[in-house]
Amino acid sequence: MLSDTEAIRIEVEDRVAVVSLNRPDRLNAINLELKRGLERALDRLEADQELRVVILRGEGRAFCSGGDLSAIQQKEGMGRPEDLRYSHGILKRIMNLEQITISAVHGFAMGAGCNLALSTDLVYAASGTKFSQAFTRIGLIPDWGGMYVLPRLAGIRKAKEWILFGKPFSAEEALSLGVLNGIFDPEVLFPEVKNLARELSKGPWTAIRLAKKILDKVYPQGLEAVLEAEVESFARCKETPDFQEGLRAFLEKRKPVFK
Repeated sequence: MLSDTEAIRIEVEDRVAVVSLNRPDRLNAINLELKRGLERALDRLEADQELRVVILRGEGRAFCSGGDLSAIQQKEGMGRPEDLRYSHGILKRIMNLEQITISAVHGFAMGAGCNLALSTDLVYAASGTKFSQAFTRIGLIPDWGGMYVLPRLAGIRKAKEWILFGKPFSAEEALSLGVLNGIFDPEVLFPEVKNLARELSKGPWTAIRLAKKILDKVYPQGLEAVLEAEVESFARCKETPDFQEGLRAFLEKRKPVFK
């Protein structure tokens, strides 16, 4: 275990870390305590060179109900420009993690909780899960990167519909539009996601890490930048023991064993 706070719990097994939002009595609503817990967790994740995959999940009945509005009423500073920039810094750190990140979403993911869930590399949900961008219903615009993440995933038309009307949408609709990677029955969601995480953690790490970097950082720059990155990264992969093992396994007609 890397760390354990009241609002965030982290468990590590082999090369996989599980980060749990741990305010089930508040449906994992985001307050200052939870954000500080995430920040401390990110400090540890970024420093651990052995970790390859990070799973993000919520304890209790739901993934996350969004921002804790009671924290705003209690004048914790939430919603002020400096607090939003603090939240954005956490979001960017999650999106810039070197590890592969996976969200396991159940129950519902509302507002900032929806955007937090969708910020990871891969997103899987339990059947029946509800998502929502309900900000306009209380006179706000989305935060936690929602107006960046949603259009990239669902397209600008659907993103506008979800954001402007603020109506919930189902995991099934999200899957049909490519917002999710898959749906599992609620009772097997976490075991299935953990199996996928283990599979990734045992893969050819140099190739996986470089592919994520190109897709996240280089792809927005256009075709020429991607082609140049492919040349450099392909050459780096060819020099790794993983490539040698993969080639031997192919010739020997067996499953490769990467380190």
